[in-house]
Amino acid sequence: MNAEGAGFIHYGLISLVILTGIYGLFSQNHLLKKLTAWGVFQTGIILLFISASEKTEAPRPLLTAGPSSGAVHFLNPLPLALAFGVLAVSIMVAVILVLYAWSLSRETGKWDEDSIHRKLSP
Repeated sequence: MNAEGAGFIHYGLISLVILTGIYGLFSQNHLLKKLTAWGVFQTGIILLFISASEKTEAPRPLLTAGPSSGAVHFLNPLPLALAFGVLAVSIMVAVILVLYAWSLSRETGKWDEDSIHRKLSP
């Protein structure tokens, strides 16, 4: 298998992780299962950002002793910085969602989305 075919498999697996997370978000009724699916979805997005910065045999963008042949031959640090930003935001969103789910379950005594809706609707 050549490198181009391996890239298609790589991005296909990342797409599978993202789609698994989206499927879990829409198919599950339990709040903790939805939070887990949200984490799987965000992991896929972070993997996509990290894999977008990959170049074959490219060194890290650090100053080295020796001739530099231009920025074209280095890894792109922007997708990695975006991945770290997404990671920080995803941790904050996960904490907020866990606290919201916990407060809903404390108020209703249920973790199931349909049961919570029936209990809170007039």
